[in-house]
Amino acid sequence: MVARIPAKFEDWTPPWADGEFDEEKAAKLIFGLSTDKQKLSDSVTTVKAEKATVVEELDSTKRDLEAAQAKGDNSGEITKLQDKVKGLEGDLAKATTRNLQVEVAIEKKIPLAQAKRLAGSTKEELEADADEFLKDFSPQAGGEHEQDEDETDRLSSAPRLSTPGDHTRQDTTAFDISKAVASIPR
Repeated sequence: MVARIPAKFEDWTPPWADGEFDEEKAAKLIFGLSTDKQKLSDSVTTVKAEKATVVEELDSTKRDLEAAQAKGDNSGEITKLQDKVKGLEGDLAKATTRNLQVEVAIEKKIPLAQAKRLAGSTKEELEADADEFLKDFSPQAGGEHEQDEDETDRLSSAPRLSTPGDHTRQDTTAFDISKAVASIPR
């Protein structure tokens, strides 16, 4: 789940209970936030630099293309440069989208690792997708994800798989793959 950061300090809940302030926890929290801020800054710088590199190469290639066209070069150089321009324009579109994804993720307080999953070609489309992402993956007002009855019934009747190191399994019956397959909704 994506933890939402409140807009005002007064709405923020510390990660410790009232009267149980822990100086070490607070120091770790501050350090973690500082580290996150630095990673965010580095990511923004990287995305902007990647876009600037593509823009620079595209401009240079367009100048080379114009020069070749002005000379009337028929050696195939013009075709190569036109193909390169098309490829770089595609790279620029991708870099621009990535730049917008990071910008929207920062504005909407979505982890950068999730930013690349935002879909859209305009800022408005990315913002709408970010809002949808937050609606789907943020804790609801009641705290925990509320399941509808059908989902709860389906999940409770499905066999629980035990993973290595998982010592919480209550069911000691043997696992039956055919029952597991039959329980998958179609």
